[in-house]
Amino acid sequence: MNENQRFMAILHGQVPDRIPWVARMALWYTYHKSKGTLPEKYRDWELWDIQRDLGVGIMGRTRLYGKNMKGVEARTHQKGNELLTEYVTPVGTVTTLHKVRPDLAVSVYTGEVRSLEVGIHRADYAYQSEHMIKGVEDYPIVEYIIENTEVVPAYEDYLGTAQMVGGDGVALAMVDRVPIQDVLIHFIGFERAFYELYDHVSQVEHLLQLLTDFHKEKLWPICLDAPTELIETGANLSGIMTTPALFESYFAPYTREYAQRLHAKGKLLGTHLDGDPAPLLKEVPRSGLDMVEAFTPAPMTNCTVGDARKAYDGKVMIWGGIPSTILCPDSMDDEQFDAQMRRLLKEVTPGDGFILGVGDNIMPEASLERVILVREMVEKYGRFPIQVA
Repeated sequence: MNENQRFMAILHGQVPDRIPWVARMALWYTYHKSKGTLPEKYRDWELWDIQRDLGVGIMGRTRLYGKNMKGVEARTHQKGNELLTEYVTPVGTVTTLHKVRPDLAVSVYTGEVRSLEVGIHRADYAYQSEHMIKGVEDYPIVEYIIENTEVVPAYEDYLGTAQMVGGDGVALAMVDRVPIQDVLIHFIGFERAFYELYDHVSQVEHLLQLLTDFHKEKLWPICLDAPTELIETGANLSGIMTTPALFESYFAPYTREYAQRLHAKGKLLGTHLDGDPAPLLKEVPRSGLDMVEAFTPAPMTNCTVGDARKAYDGKVMIWGGIPSTILCPDSMDDEQFDAQMRRLLKEVTPGDGFILGVGDNIMPEASLERVILVREMVEKYGRFPIQVA
């Protein structure tokens, strides 16, 4: 079986020959490509060819649709590693500011979809330091932008990515964040959003309802008819920031309905859970989600894969499991690395409902020798049913 066949077998509740090993190396590649520090062998290689050579399954993150704003002028101003964007509308202007680390300032095509945020295609790995909503007067402007955004299918992007990935991984259809996550991360920012949920909850909830309606009317129909079996709705979810109360009030009602609609079309719903899973162990299985991707366990968070497997009780698939830090030689010695990987494989025994990946990205500091070791351990110990001494 190839990596795509293994992935699809897990997705369908079937038994592959071994667990799939599919991970992101875009951050590693972007850093070393921009710095001119790729290993000599890979100096002129593309990312996915490097992954094929290393035996790492490809995650081809791609889109299903594009967006166009009407009656909105986006003016961008770049200064050094900062990108200021003004959104000029008939009802007022809002701005965002993105910053890029100097060592990631060179935009490199990695085969990954660009940002799906409204009106801006920024360099990957930019940090948003200023958000559209800075005061109560900004809500109507943001609502105007949402109401005047049209969505057009881009199935050819997904199909093209799937063709390029072939049997060496999976084309992952990435769609907009769950509305509460979009509000927390993109439109307001976490710190201010918590104040807004206390001081201006009616405005926040009106914005959430507007975003939800926008998704149901313009995004969901495209996803329901898309040529893919798995939809990943964005989240950048962490139970520390999106607390169980927020999750149950604003996140889960959306994903339950979304999943129900997708299931009726024979599709599954996943999300990007790259933060601490521990606070949401009980909530995730009740959310309608079929899969959590970029699952990041201890020592980076307060949760093991075993904890999640027990809590999810077969209702939610896990894609991830390797904390990115352990691939970096300074984090632990080789003996500790071997022990950590063996523990992980024991925790997922016999291997059902699990796709091995990294939470969230193979880092620039990672050792390619350890990346190769993962492949060798998967080949040695990851055969179904998994049995690790």
